[in-house]
Amino acid sequence: MPAPIELIPNELLQEIFLLSKNIKLPLASPRLGVSLSNNYVYLQVLNHALHHPFSRPVKRIELQSFLLSRKLFTFSFIAYFLESITGISLCPCWSDLQIRSTTGPPNPTCSKQTHVPITPSTLQTITSAFAPLKCPLPTTLITAPHTPTKLSLLTLLLRTTPMSIDWTSHPARQALATAKRTAIATANVPFVTLLAHSRRLGKPPTPALVRYAVREGGCVPGVVEVLVREGGEWGYKFGGDEGLWEWVREEERRVGGDGKKAAWLRGLLERVVREGRRVPRSRVGDMLGAKVEAERVSTESL
Repeated sequence: MPAPIELIPNELLQEIFLLSKNIKLPLASPRLGVSLSNNYVYLQVLNHALHHPFSRPVKRIELQSFLLSRKLFTFSFIAYFLESITGISLCPCWSDLQIRSTTGPPNPTCSKQTHVPITPSTLQTITSAFAPLKCPLPTTLITAPHTPTKLSLLTLLLRTTPMSIDWTSHPARQALATAKRTAIATANVPFVTLLAHSRRLGKPPTPALVRYAVREGGCVPGVVEVLVREGGEWGYKFGGDEGLWEWVREEERRVGGDGKKAAWLRGLLERVVREGRRVPRSRVGDMLGAKVEAERVSTESL
């Protein structure tokens, strides 16, 4: 038999929930969760978490952390939230976060009939809208499955907020380490690039991580080159790593070995040695800073 509160009409239940500010009420039962699961309720609660004058700042952070870890916190909901408070309509192609001129041609891959371009002023508006966000990045955004929509949301937050992983939390650090290995094992190049490039998502790629990508991750060229390039930017000298050279020699000698990948990795390591510790970037700009740059950023940036 349902509890008395579950028999209240949805309209009244929503108002009770919003007035009580008991954020855990939807978790009390599946029936309440369904009744309180809609964009109107989500929007009101998120506005409360961002703009309500809390007596203690820690309460705001706790509420924001709770909300951002819920399933409701998706790229589509954030698009709805931004449009409701700023009037900005996010395009599906905004997951690339490419800065375009207002008069530029539409993105040919955009599925929206009327393409909305991204401009520096638009990104500045989004940054201002997210300014009250003070909580750490939820680990739900870095854990598998690493879907394109999750990547889009994580990239958007890194691009427009100063949020980072909670480095004081052991579970968060463990989740990040697992996420890196999962992204490597599944050859998810966009996610590997994001994790390797942003220092708010962990340390630079180490030789141990590159060796893992080679031996356990199948030596996927896109993955390995990203790790070598980003790690080299922070001083790691992969060209002299004996573990990587040993794998190359093993594959070249082994019957049935992957000669093509061994030859490719040999070429990469020789290039690193020849050009110094760094592999030249093929991308332009840094799409992950909290500051909004005015210059154009290439579509390959994350």
